[in-house]
Amino acid sequence: MTWNTCPGLAAEASWCERMVMSLGAMTAWWQGLRPVQNALARLTAVTLGLLALAWLPRPHTVCPLLMLTGVPCPFCGGTHAGIDLGQGHPVAALRASPLAVCGAAAMIIMPVLRTTGLAGQWRQLPAKTRSTVSVIGIVAALAGSEVWQLGRFGLL
Repeated sequence: MTWNTCPGLAAEASWCERMVMSLGAMTAWWQGLRPVQNALARLTAVTLGLLALAWLPRPHTVCPLLMLTGVPCPFCGGTHAGIDLGQGHPVAALRASPLAVCGAAAMIIMPVLRTTGLAGQWRQLPAKTRSTVSVIGIVAALAGSEVWQLGRFGLL
C-alpha cells in the first residue's frame, strides 16, 4: 500500500486519482452544456456562493497588502462586494468593488457572448493582437480598480 491509496483498495485508484477523475467529469459536463445552460449554471453557482458569503462573519480584512501597508490592492472590497450582492445591495457592492461585480457579471454572461458574431470577429484577429488587447484590458481594469480603491480608502 502506498501513501496515496485508501486502505483496503490497493487495486483501486488513489483518492487523488479519483478526485482528478471526478473533476474531469465535472468539467466535461460543464463544457457539454449549451451556452444558455452554461450561463444559467454559472449564475446558479455565483448566486449560491454569494448567498453563502452573505451569512459568513465579516473579517476586518483579508488583504495582506492592506494589513501590512495600509494600502489597498485592486482586489480589495471583493469580499464586501460579494456579501453586499448576496444581501441584495448591488449599489453598495459596486461602491465596494466595481472590479468584483463586473468580474462576476462577465463570468456569467461569457458563454452567451462566445456565440455572438463579435466573438467570431475576435477569433479572426491575429493571436498577437488578441493577446495585446487582452493584456491592455486587464492592466487597465486593475489600474482603474486600484485608483478606485485608493479613493475609497481616502488615500488620493
